Amino acid sequence: ALESVSVPQPCNCDDAFVNIAGAITSVERRNDNHVSALSPDRLKSVSTSTVVDIPCGQYFLSGIDATETVFLAVHGRALLAVKGDVLLHAGLTVMLDPGAELDLLVGGLFQSTGGNPLGAASPARFRIWVAGSDLVSFDDSPSIRAMIYAPRSPVIANGAIDLSGGMLSLTALVSGAMNLHFDQAIFSSGVSCGEPTATPVP
Repeated sequence: ALESVSVPQPCNCDDAFVNIAGAITSVERRNDNHVSALSPDRLKSVSTSTVVDIPCGQYFLSGIDATETVFLAVHGRALLAVKGDVLLHAGLTVMLDPGAELDLLVGGLFQSTGGNPLGAASPARFRIWVAGSDLVSFDDSPSIRAMIYAPRSPVIANGAIDLSGGMLSLTALVSGAMNLHFDQAIFSSGVSCGEPTATPVP
């Protein structure tokens, strides 16, 4: 027999759960940029391969627009809040010290072109949070190693995607093959802060 069924939401995506835009505003007002002499416009126009050291703390950037590879060397538990767009034309490599983690908060568009690798060796320790409903796009079949949280954003890939980590998005349109390798280490990512191990959605 056919009957109506009720399917619960896969997660709580309200601002009351994770207010990404509010967090970006908070970090803009109070941050640790002075610790590493990081200017808010440091990555606004990157035309040569660039390495940025990120110590433990929270840091603010106005935007990222890079035509060459950006390397983020993370030396502790860090948060990097970007008020505007993140436009990557040659990939993003996140190098994590033992025990280091990075949360990247994005206030605008998130776009990756050129098919270059994006992410970290340990995907559960590199998390990308997209605040609004702007497009998230991946062109030229990149390899992605990250946890992506974009509950209001459509994700579009012009080609294949090889994703190690995980992704939550409003919709996903992939024109090629999509290989997903879910990193279950994300379930225990908060344990070091005293939080309980997460329970998978049934």
